[in-house]
Amino acid sequence: AAKAKDVDRPMLAYRRIAKDEGLPAPSIAEDPAWARFGDIDLCTSHCGRPPIRFFGFEPPSADGYGVGYNVDKNSMQFSITHFDKTECKKF
Repeated sequence: AAKAKDVDRPMLAYRRIAKDEGLPAPSIAEDPAWARFGDIDLCTSHCGRPPIRFFGFEPPSADGYGVGYNVDKNSMQFSITHFDKTECKKF
């Protein structure tokens, strides 16, 4: 994403803008592959900014996991989220 080579965020934004504006979804939303954007099991993101010490975000789906992580010179820090907290405790 930092190098603007991602595709999921723009595609999800197209769907959201259409919904917010009361417009039909983009034609690509009719492709079977589009459904995969709405049911993501794992979403990870690296926080490369040193001032942010704890980084996390909401899971991408009802049964999915969100993993925020930060890599430092001497350590790695993870934040694992799931709507069912007992699932997170496994890690």
